Amino acid sequence: IFGGIADMGYQQGTNIILNIFFGVAYNATMGITNQVKNAVFSFVRNLLTASNPQIFKLHASGDTAGFQKLILRVSKLAFFLFLFIAVPLIFNMNYILYLWLSEVPPMTALFCILTIIFCMIDSLIGPLWTAAQAYGSIKKYQILSSTILLLNLPFTYISYKLGQPPYSLLVIQCILVIVSLIYRVAFLSEKNLISIRDYSVQVIAPITIVVGIVFIGCHSINHFIPYDGLKRLLINTPIYIFITTLSIWFIGFSSIERSSITGLICNKRKLCRKQ
Repeated sequence: IFGGIADMGYQQGTNIILNIFFGVAYNATMGITNQVKNAVFSFVRNLLTASNPQIFKLHASGDTAGFQKLILRVSKLAFFLFLFIAVPLIFNMNYILYLWLSEVPPMTALFCILTIIFCMIDSLIGPLWTAAQAYGSIKKYQILSSTILLLNLPFTYISYKLGQPPYSLLVIQCILVIVSLIYRVAFLSEKNLISIRDYSVQVIAPITIVVGIVFIGCHSINHFIPYDGLKRLLINTPIYIFITTLSIWFIGFSSIERSSITGLICNKRKLCRKQ
């Protein structure tokens, strides 16, 4: 109950605070931002839903090593799947919004970009929440993680009271979701469900390097594309996807993971040929 109240409270409460300080114009901006958020996160939600039964099964069977390995892999895969969607959207946000809306409310592009960044970080939390549910004793976990969510309300109010711009709401959300991620990893480590060191080395380190390479590479590519509008969108999107794919394959995945994926693809091809 507390988790549901916290989730609803921080989302609706921050919208009310935004309305109080900046009026209804930014309500339209937040409405569009939430539509973008729901659309892009639905791609990742399917992966997380498919992995949940296996996470519960491994924990119930006492396979600690397999349980930890699956949590780490699903966390990384969820983030990388989201990255494929996020990169073209972030670098083409202004034009995409123009195609969709014609008349774009104030700061909508910046709001959408910050929301996508929030969702990228939040995609790491899904497997950790499933791991906590599989463990079973979640009272302390739920109370503290929900309290972190509710901190969005006082922090947003204080930032607006101090004269900060409207988008500071989303900056605060990004900061607090990082705090929430750190707490969840620490909680699971305390219960010997995952290792902080393994999570840092196998998940955080590779995704940080991949994100750095992808965003630097894509930002550099923009300077060499002379076109604007639709031509720019059609040219740079395949390039962004290519850069993202190479970075994930060679840096994001370990040699064992690359071998597993290659073997899976080969097996699928054999099955297709037999059919």
